[in-house]
Amino acid sequence: MGFCIFEDWDRPGAYFAVNSSHVKDFYKRTPVSGEAAHEHCLIVFANSLGVDGVPERFTARGSEEQIGRMLDEAAKIGVTKCNLNILGNLSAKPVPFLVNNTDRIGAVREIASEILFQAKPHVTTASVLLFADGQHRLITERPGQFALNANAGGQVPILRIES
Repeated sequence: MGFCIFEDWDRPGAYFAVNSSHVKDFYKRTPVSGEAAHEHCLIVFANSLGVDGVPERFTARGSEEQIGRMLDEAAKIGVTKCNLNILGNLSAKPVPFLVNNTDRIGAVREIASEILFQAKPHVTTASVLLFADGQHRLITERPGQFALNANAGGQVPILRIES
């Protein structure tokens, strides 16, 4: 039921948090010519997660065994209410936002800094909160910080892969 952290295959150095209870399946992707030979897996959610009707693709660095182990570990962790800072369209300042039912969130993905700076030049980091019902919100927290707040006891399984 809890969240775990994976490195984003499509954006090395960026991370995303996954709610294990929303993962339907995951499978190994075969590297396309020109891609690095590191193992990576596509994570498939029970509900399509995305922004404005465009589904997000979640490809994590790691083997099927490693990713399965992280999801199993996260499934043993409960989730709690968490306070976040939401980025509204009308305000330059982040607004406090309490998420009572954290389990509604399927994933949290870090936003690329160059895209973020064009949209919100006053914000240094942000992530998109993807709800299982198709809604989304921009928050100032990075995925790891979000998972630390959302997971009971601050336990956060993270898959670290050395290059």
